[in-house]
Amino acid sequence: MWLLDPLPPALRSAVTAILPGSGEVAIIGIDGLGGAGKSSLAASLQGQLVRAGWAADIVPMDAFFMDRPGDSAGAGLTPEDQQGSGPRSTAPIGGSFDWMRLRDQVLWPFRQRRKVRYRVHDWATHEPGDWVALGQGVQVLIVEGVYSTRRELRRWYDLTVWLEVPAHVRLARGLERDGPESRHLWENRWMPEEERYRKAYEPHLRAHIVLDW
Repeated sequence: MWLLDPLPPALRSAVTAILPGSGEVAIIGIDGLGGAGKSSLAASLQGQLVRAGWAADIVPMDAFFMDRPGDSAGAGLTPEDQQGSGPRSTAPIGGSFDWMRLRDQVLWPFRQRRKVRYRVHDWATHEPGDWVALGQGVQVLIVEGVYSTRRELRRWYDLTVWLEVPAHVRLARGLERDGPESRHLWENRWMPEEERYRKAYEPHLRAHIVLDW
């Protein structure tokens, strides 16, 4: 993992500014293309918040992945799309991630200070997996992952962060994590699909904080 500890000063100031008062909550979204280091930054941020006395938790966008045609927001993906071998210019942007379920199972109930339970994607079986519940008393929720700050979800966040990392660095990190056999998926599915998101939704232009690292 590529940890950022201590946090960049601009991010530290922005987080400090949105920390909730008594009985309130805050939601931070960390977005960026694959291999940008979103999970690592989220872990660093959570660790620093906890050390400072805040109850903080992380929800990964990967929990809301769907790889079966016809599943909710993933409707319209062909079998070739699912295997990373087909053209994706007509597929829904971010259609493999169920942003509506993230909104309904996590963002809305957390904002309403209700119990949060969400079902994670099982990457081994490619089926819906276990239900996960946030701990009691969480004050700061960090949602991390590509597509996490797409325009349909932006209103739920108190702070949005975009990580800007060169493509060759992201690819190297991805192959280190997933193995060299994943290169085809990275180069022919994930990276082109995520670049479509960047161009169409411009999350890097709409984020409160952009980190170039």
